[in-house]
Amino acid sequence: MNHFVLQVSDDGPAVRLAVEGEIDMAVAPRLLDFLLCAAEAFDHHVISLDMKGVTFVDSSGLAVLVEVHERLCQRRSHLVVENPAPVVAQVIALTGLDTFLDVRAASDRQRPHALDVLPSQPGPLASGLLHSDT
Repeated sequence: MNHFVLQVSDDGPAVRLAVEGEIDMAVAPRLLDFLLCAAEAFDHHVISLDMKGVTFVDSSGLAVLVEVHERLCQRRSHLVVENPAPVVAQVIALTGLDTFLDVRAASDRQRPHALDVLPSQPGPLASGLLHSDT
């Protein structure tokens, strides 16, 4: 059985969530529920997801990131994917999601905040990742 661990901390202007383990189709629905609940429970404009402890991510895990991003944009909030483990960063880059999501390595912490450039409408990318005809 795949497992994952989430730790939550209130980090001033952001709520920080650290996830560890594998994010696959067995874990993705629980992760999605938790991230959306955390976004509701904490009244912050930034949800920071630290992924340095993630050892595997598949398309269902990527779909969770896209859906959370889209839903937060609708609320004028923002998802930051921080410190992705090398395997996760590679998958995000290979799928092109690094141009869609706000992905930051530990060295990027000084980057300007992305709240000033939030899109007014969610992008069309999520619909292709979140729905399957099978």
